Amino acid sequence: MLEACGQVSDSNVAVVEQLFAAFERRDADAIVAQLDPEAVFEPASMEIVARAPYTGHAGMRRYLADLAMTWEEFRVSIHEYRAVGDRVLALGRVYARARSPSFIADNEIAFVWRLRDGRIVHGKIVSDPDEAERELRGST
Repeated sequence: MLEACGQVSDSNVAVVEQLFAAFERRDADAIVAQLDPEAVFEPASMEIVARAPYTGHAGMRRYLADLAMTWEEFRVSIHEYRAVGDRVLALGRVYARARSPSFIADNEIAFVWRLRDGRIVHGKIVSDPDEAERELRGST
């Protein structure tokens, strides 16, 4: 499902879709191609690992390396995109199985992305649907 407001929002959704396709392949070059050089990504922290924001292309590559080190398996499936202005909300599910100790997460997930000039400048994982909606509308 896609809810978008205008042509810019549609192109922003396309950028986010390309990002998730590259993430599924773990193609770091294709991922950073969607990012502004100074982009900030705020991943979720879980009881198994606390995360700080990752900045820039090098930060996103470090995030991918951290994922590979922490998780035996990490899958994201997106079932809905909503776009408002320069923001895109991607709603889906994450399945993650830790390397050690034994830990499995299988949860609904929301990503809020902000774009400028066709590149992602900020991304954030949000676990609360109401907070995700506020982030999408820019009212946080």
